[in-house]
Amino acid sequence: MTPNTGLAKKIWHNGNFINWDDANIHVMSHVVHYGTAVFEGIRCYKTKKGSAIFRLPEHIKRLFNSAKIYRMTPPDFSYDQIYQACIDSVKENNFEECYIRPVVFRGLGEFGVNPLNSPIETYIMTWYWGQYLGPEALEKGVDPLPNHHDGPLDLAIDATYPFLFGNFRSFGHEHSSTFSNYALMKSGNTNSLWLNKMDALDLKIVEGDLVRLKSPWGQVEMKAHPTWDIMPGILGSAGGFGHTRGLE
Repeated sequence: MTPNTGLAKKIWHNGNFINWDDANIHVMSHVVHYGTAVFEGIRCYKTKKGSAIFRLPEHIKRLFNSAKIYRMTPPDFSYDQIYQACIDSVKENNFEECYIRPVVFRGLGEFGVNPLNSPIETYIMTWYWGQYLGPEALEKGVDPLPNHHDGPLDLAIDATYPFLFGNFRSFGHEHSSTFSNYALMKSGNTNSLWLNKMDALDLKIVEGDLVRLKSPWGQVEMKAHPTWDIMPGILGSAGGFGHTRGLE
């Protein structure tokens, strides 16, 4: 293999190698808006016996486990094929050592939180990446537990932003709504109200109790479904119960 030159020339995409500059996605892809992606970070090391990928089987197994949980297992590729594609990506780009990033995500499809009508895309990128924390980390070491007790001054809570750390929204947070959407879609016309079991215990609510959910836009009655599958303080139900667009 030739010496490392930085970025790879080719990226593996759904079974084929494409040019680095051609690996693009549409801005309306589901992953851009709802964070529907899983990935692995894998190292290939230069050794006396040649290039060696660190624990590739375990990494690919975890990738498939992650994809299964998010209902986006690559439909056209098996564990063995993705495993081999990682090896082929290193060889294709003539790397002796490199970083390998397989990623599976939902591409351009139907708009909205429901991911099931958005295609599953699989990419494998490689590039040369030196020490993750830089050479000083090897010489001076790193502090694994920095002190964040006081926090940065520019993010201090004040009268204007009294709930600074709970009142913001990022694409990464959309994992929760997307993940819950699978179960809510299955609930069909039952429209049960999901609430955390600890919240249900505090409110003396048990499975099947008829509860009334109120909001500034109206109210609706439904049966309670206490579950560990939703965070404390959060309620989950069908948005716009009965409309033709499904659950959102």
